[in-house]
Amino acid sequence: MFRQDKPAAATQPPKPTRELLAAASKTAHKEKKNIFIHFGASWCGWCHLFEKVIAIPTVKALLDENYVMVELVAMENGPKKSLENAGSNEFMAAMGGAKSGLPFFVFQDASGKKLADSNVMPGNQNMGCPAAPEEIVAFGELLKKTAPRLSEAQRKTILDEFTKAAPKR
Repeated sequence: MFRQDKPAAATQPPKPTRELLAAASKTAHKEKKNIFIHFGASWCGWCHLFEKVIAIPTVKALLDENYVMVELVAMENGPKKSLENAGSNEFMAAMGGAKSGLPFFVFQDASGKKLADSNVMPGNQNMGCPAAPEEIVAFGELLKKTAPRLSEAQRKTILDEFTKAAPKR
């Protein structure tokens, strides 16, 4: 996964968005995959839940098999501003996430052409972390559209983990 270094590298600033996307594009071309870019922030509880689910070994393996994954930190404030990947807020806005909230995600082909984003709920609203049944269904449709090699059973495995992780209502 292309991402900023975690706290162990706190003395170094996070890699710029442009650099991470260029590396992801190169890998995506080589591996014939699409790119799954997700934006999050340290203060965002839904981002932490999303990251927790996509780190589950079975989910991570399926996503890595089908996408080049890119994590970008955006929308930080105050002393946490230094956690941001330079250019992440501007890139998020350019991809349709200026008013979406977090987590926000975008799918691109290897050339950087946008295939889809998480603004798929009624009124073009961001689904954020798929937790409600209708969000999980919508996330499944995004996976179907952007990861054509992902089987129905594999997609169900991913969606089941989001269902299990969803806060109980």
